[in-house]
Amino acid sequence: MRRAILIGAAICLIGGALAAPWGSGSPAQATDANVRRLAVRDRLAGIDPLNCGGPGNGGFAVGINLFESLYQYHYLKRPYTVIPCLATDLPEATADPLVWTIRLRDDVRFHDDACFPDGRGRLMIADDVAWTLRRIADPHAPAAAWPMLTGRIAGLDEFHNQTAGGTTADPTVSGIEVVNAHTLRLHLTRPWPQLPMVLAHPGTAIVPHEAVERYGSQFGAHAIGTGPYRLATLVPNVRIELTRWQGWRDERYPDTGEPSDAGAGLLADAGQKLPFIDRLEFTCLQADQPAWLMFLQGGFDSVGIPSANWSEVIGPDRNLRPEMAAQGLALEIQPAVFSRWIGFDMADPLIGGNLPLRRAISLAIDREGFNRTFLSSRSDLPRGIIPRMLPEHRADLHDPWMRFDPAQAKVQVAEAERLHGGPLPELTLRFGGKGPVQRQVGDLTTRWFEAVGLHVRMDYVDEDVLRAGLRDRPAQLSWGLGYSMRFPDPSDVFKSFRSGDAPANPFQYRNPEFDALYDRMIDMAGSPERTAICQRMEDLLLADLPCVVMLDYTWVSVSHDWLRNRKPHTFYGLGGQAKYERIDSRERSRWTGIR
Repeated sequence: MRRAILIGAAICLIGGALAAPWGSGSPAQATDANVRRLAVRDRLAGIDPLNCGGPGNGGFAVGINLFESLYQYHYLKRPYTVIPCLATDLPEATADPLVWTIRLRDDVRFHDDACFPDGRGRLMIADDVAWTLRRIADPHAPAAAWPMLTGRIAGLDEFHNQTAGGTTADPTVSGIEVVNAHTLRLHLTRPWPQLPMVLAHPGTAIVPHEAVERYGSQFGAHAIGTGPYRLATLVPNVRIELTRWQGWRDERYPDTGEPSDAGAGLLADAGQKLPFIDRLEFTCLQADQPAWLMFLQGGFDSVGIPSANWSEVIGPDRNLRPEMAAQGLALEIQPAVFSRWIGFDMADPLIGGNLPLRRAISLAIDREGFNRTFLSSRSDLPRGIIPRMLPEHRADLHDPWMRFDPAQAKVQVAEAERLHGGPLPELTLRFGGKGPVQRQVGDLTTRWFEAVGLHVRMDYVDEDVLRAGLRDRPAQLSWGLGYSMRFPDPSDVFKSFRSGDAPANPFQYRNPEFDALYDRMIDMAGSPERTAICQRMEDLLLADLPCVVMLDYTWVSVSHDWLRNRKPHTFYGLGGQAKYERIDSRERSRWTGIR
């Protein structure tokens, strides 16, 4: 019988005790509806673009369907390509490269809500964009998107500082010019080719001032935006339900993509009006296992694979096991937006002044063993520092120090001791996280170092204070630094190595050539010349070794075959953008659940 293995596994694991996430009724009854069901790992009391950090964030997964930014990424094209969303076209640069004109659509409405005089969502205008940018800059409601905007728009930092100082800030910003109801000009402080990428981030989504003023700190529980779905139900930290908004403008499924997309069925809906799904249901779960068990019941359409179940689902070749593929599951693999590094304090005389010591540490790390033990081998060995989803990445790059070689590590330790003038003292390694898994990783790291003749003392701190703690208590080594990319450009990774203060450059790395190349690259649009500069910057980092790259982290998930138009998207996360997806109701109706 179809899906017999999957159903049997669910019965064994659940024993009939786990309730389906849709409440009353059997799984078979619930799957007839045109509804998309997703699990989020975070506790969510509300959804606000201010808190939409990145694709791994639960608020991001929900909010991307409620709120919209001026731009968005093409759903199918790779490399990732920015296209208009609330704007009519990409920003237009004038003769002055510091002045950009943004033209807005005239058919965008906010969701209907009591915050508007007649209860009907009004048209979005340029004043809403200006107001939203000022809201992001307001330090009293810290916004995840603010670090991307600071130092870029004329007068916006002054507005931020004036507001932070407790004075009544001028509501206008010199660099944000409202030309008319549907035209905005941004006056920049320096060239900014990454502007469309920043304005595609969900953290810059446009919201109406009426809703924020009416609901105040409770705005997230009302979540008024312009997206294809509107908030229908919010049970804080438990469940969020979105329904298709009938007042959404006309947007169509893309008719172009990568060469393989047509054969994969991803262009079958080309030109069709979006969205296809009537309702989105998000269940807040704090652990992987309940989500996985519900997925086996048919309660979720797609889900990440817990480590405990990895070998049941994925074979040694990192493909779905045949018996799982036969049950109608599809495997989805995409690069994650984050990486984890062991960073060095380059200002410390011992670690920063001894390149052989840094090389020894890199060679002592068994990345493949770490991947196997803690990540079920789901990630890949690194190839440099530039993330692999970017066109500047070199898949054929082989760094001589980015490998596991204890014998060569001992040679480098001997050279490090020669430079030091004697035996090396104990090193301090600050670790972000205090949980049992973090301590297991710390114990393993200690054993790696001890095996090559290095001695380390672990200093466990809360993960959210790791970077901030570097300002007051520098550590020779820090486990847990890295990047969390906000947009697909190397500058979002390289910013951590540009000379500056500790929060911006936690490694205290100083290289005049790197700084000069960064200052040149950051103002350039994409080109072969810029690619060559980025790769030269990567070479400098690999030669100087201010950090050790652990792995190319990967998101792996599986979905039921009734979920269509599903294409992994690094910058939309595992939840994707539901407006492009379709539920095949006939295929879903064959799923009988547990009888």
